[in-house]
Amino acid sequence: MRERRDCNDKEAIKLTSRQLEILKMIAEGYKEREIAQALYISIRTVKFHKANIYNILGVERSEEAIVKALQKKLISIE
Repeated sequence: MRERRDCNDKEAIKLTSRQLEILKMIAEGYKEREIAQALYISIRTVKFHKANIYNILGVERSEEAIVKALQKKLISIE
């Protein structure tokens, strides 16, 4: 099993602009297929980004990633 990062401070969280874009779309309710179509990438690429996002944030599910990203002010929901 992969070791999850502990990201208690904002400085420890470094997401790329693409990862932030995908995370925001997840938070807005987009499904993997919809994200792939909107960004002109494959579903496999979306899943790859999601796995990296979860690892960086130290979470295992979308809901946890959204909560942590909102708490750390990485994304906002409008």
